[in-house]
Amino acid sequence: MAATIRIFAKPATLWRYRALSRLVSRDGSERDRLREEVQAICDGVIWSSPYRRMNDPMEGLYERQAARFSNATLERDLADRMFGEKSGLGIASLTETWDNELMWAHYADAFQGICVGYNLDRLLAGLPDGTALSRVVYADRPRGIRLKGTTNLASRARAVLSTKSARWSYEREWRMFSPIQGPVRHGPGVIGKVLLGTRIPEFDERYVREQFADSGIEVMKIAVDGYRIGRR
Repeated sequence: MAATIRIFAKPATLWRYRALSRLVSRDGSERDRLREEVQAICDGVIWSSPYRRMNDPMEGLYERQAARFSNATLERDLADRMFGEKSGLGIASLTETWDNELMWAHYADAFQGICVGYNLDRLLAGLPDGTALSRVVYADRPRGIRLKGTTNLASRARAVLSTKSARWSYEREWRMFSPIQGPVRHGPGVIGKVLLGTRIPEFDERYVREQFADSGIEVMKIAVDGYRIGRR
């Protein structure tokens, strides 16, 4: 009888840092991220993106473990299929921590954005079939993958995209994998808190508080005390 891997303790809440400032798209149009993020919370959806849009250029790298292929065409075909599996996934990044100053600086527009708290059990229950959550593993080298003989490239692709350089370990990341890219619906009652950054513009703060005033979602503002972050 083989041993198994089990998670006996998991976080009660996962968090997602979001910027709210306007974003100019490649075609010159502007995106109003404040209203986009508020609408996503109201609609009960999380946006998922292709892995190549993520900020780490090392995303999706892996090391091929030694295996003899009968011909180069077969090897290229498997590598192309692996690339297709990775490219077809939608990914959303979450984290175990809401009080990491680097995360506020990098992903919430230098403390001008928000951090959204998702009840993990309700999130798992509300996400559609085919969606999965994975805790990111941090390592000193890319994951080794044996392509030859594999019968589940989809699982291999998720394993590769669940591995990052140890330099990113401060993020304590979890990833939501979806078979589609774009909005993924999780339904009502999943979001319990929205935290406001210390530098959030006055208009943005007022708008967020007004939108969630009667929603059952608790809106709090973080506070900086020396080198520590709290909330109130």
